[in-house]
Amino acid sequence: MNLPLGKWIQSVSAFLVWCSTFSQGLIFQPQEAASTFFNEML
Repeated sequence: MNLPLGKWIQSVSAFLVWCSTFSQGLIFQPQEAASTFFNEML
């Protein structure tokens, strides 16, 4: 991964926010949300 540090931190932060949202049950279609998220990441 040759991401700049700032971009990497931003990605990790977004992932943590997604995880916390998921754990709170606010995402009603977790598989679809996950695939969308990871498609954007990749």
